[in-house]
Amino acid sequence: MSAQIFIDADNVKPEIGFKVIEKFSNLYTVDKVNIIGNETTLSSKYLEASNRYNIQNCFYGKNSADTWLCTEIAKTIFENPAVDVIIIVSSDRDFLAAIKLATDRKRKVIFVSEGNGHKNLKALLYDLRINPDLIELVDFQTDLTINSPVKKKGVTNPMKIISPNQKLNKIKAVCMKNSNLKKFFTQNEAKFQLVKLKRNGGFIEIPFFEGINFSTLTNILMALKVIPNGRTLMKIFAENNFEIVNNCVYFENVEGLSEQEKNPFNDVINYFTAHSAETKNILIKCEDKLHEVPFVNGISLVMFSRLLKGYEIADDAEKIKKIIADSFLSLRSDNRIYFQDEETISADLKSYLQKLPSSALEFIRKNEDKLKIVAIAHNDSVHKVPFVEGIHLSIFVNMLRTLNIFGKNTNSSKVLTANGFKIQDNLVYKKGSE
Repeated sequence: MSAQIFIDADNVKPEIGFKVIEKFSNLYTVDKVNIIGNETTLSSKYLEASNRYNIQNCFYGKNSADTWLCTEIAKTIFENPAVDVIIIVSSDRDFLAAIKLATDRKRKVIFVSEGNGHKNLKALLYDLRINPDLIELVDFQTDLTINSPVKKKGVTNPMKIISPNQKLNKIKAVCMKNSNLKKFFTQNEAKFQLVKLKRNGGFIEIPFFEGINFSTLTNILMALKVIPNGRTLMKIFAENNFEIVNNCVYFENVEGLSEQEKNPFNDVINYFTAHSAETKNILIKCEDKLHEVPFVNGISLVMFSRLLKGYEIADDAEKIKKIIADSFLSLRSDNRIYFQDEETISADLKSYLQKLPSSALEFIRKNEDKLKIVAIAHNDSVHKVPFVEGIHLSIFVNMLRTLNIFGKNTNSSKVLTANGFKIQDNLVYKKGSE
């Protein structure tokens, strides 16, 4: 089930807010996390998470976060019908109108608050004739235990955006293993470039950006085993026209760097970092080969082209448009790319239903309200097929063979497992959708 989380950051501490995100990301597919509050008073821990979650600044007076939060919930209900669960995190109770709006439209609401106020809230919910089956009340203090380790089914962990520059990738791998450097490198990854410095009659290459902290750079280069200590780095800088101001390092001739010495993938890294909560991995097809790439619904054609160029998949406008057409994506008139719309999917369903064996057709018609389209990759091709959670394995396999997705001699269980399906008691489920 798909969910969105709304955190009233004016009265919910970050340690509670992040624990809520972790708990419910284990239970639902969390499409978006909205942290709502006044940026001038917002905890720095919330602000530091702005590259992962949507920070909504409210700045026009007392209780503005409550009003804004209700507005954002209403927008979600009307603009995103795919969201099944609304999770509200607040110590206030000023969200009855939003709760009623959501439950009237058959959305489940989970209200995370202080347990002391739940008794009064239950009475108010009863007075408003809100369906109790669609409400779950969670206590800050007692109900936020995280069961771990559990594989998360929630906020999609985006595919790691890897720079085509292999040397920078090696540097990143080293930094991410060092707890002291990990946070710094994550926050500044897109800024780094490689520069060549004279040393002992030869050259060394180091990661660098203007204004980097000298002590941090020393730690990075020591971790990379480029230098033994900070004194060595001071000597190298003295030979190469670097200067240190307030413990920050600057290069006097930065304009002279060639384009090859700069990281050409920065804008792509920045884009997917900013949209990490919305990023999903998809398979695209290019010249009969499949590639796994990160994707954000509504990504611009320019950014998608930059991504494909960075991964060395395609660097030609016509080829990129063919990839979009072959990969079940839709390029709209505003030059943004989306997953194919429901109208296209419905047409595909009608086409498929005419080809299905009678056993599959009968099962699908009985479960039409649960019918959806899923992608199955096999033999360098991606196929869209109708699917219902809990379909019998023999019915599903027979359907796939009828649709010529694989033959009689193919190990069907192996293909399904490789495509993220789970087989239990001879029934088929899509992992992450149980």
